[in-house]
Amino acid sequence: MLLLVLIPDSPHLRHVSAPLAAAGVSILYQSSYFTDFLLVKAEDFDRAQRIFKSRGCECSPSTVG
Repeated sequence: MLLLVLIPDSPHLRHVSAPLAAAGVSILYQSSYFTDFLLVKAEDFDRAQRIFKSRGCECSPSTVG
């Protein structure tokens, strides 16, 4: 199971992914015309959410799969 994080008007991928990489959180990134998607494993979601919140971002889970 993966959890989906929507990133409207996202900054560059490296600004979003670098803190996750430093914490050992693997991601799957998908970019579309209107929205970028960042997927993390369900077991990593709480950690990823804490990282985003500490940087002033909101993060809402959506279950995929």
